[in-house]
Amino acid sequence: MEIRKAKSNDSEVLSQIAQAAKKYWKHPENWLVLWKEALTVTPDFILKNEVYAAIDGDKTLGFYALVSENGALTLEHLWVAPD
Repeated sequence: MEIRKAKSNDSEVLSQIAQAAKKYWKHPENWLVLWKEALTVTPDFILKNEVYAAIDGDKTLGFYALVSENGALTLEHLWVAPD
């Protein structure tokens, strides 16, 4: 497994992982709909923040994202594919 800086074209797979991980915990479907925007990782978000993906071969296993505000880093995302 390798941890590497995410690329903007990773946005779709990272979003899928975040949404699948949240769904794994059997939250009500209407909650998942409400959270969809917050669980969507855009190419622009990846370019503007510290986003790192865990990769094994050609499979993305998970990711985390750090957001910098006023000189402090905040963990914005930490997701692992449920499978």
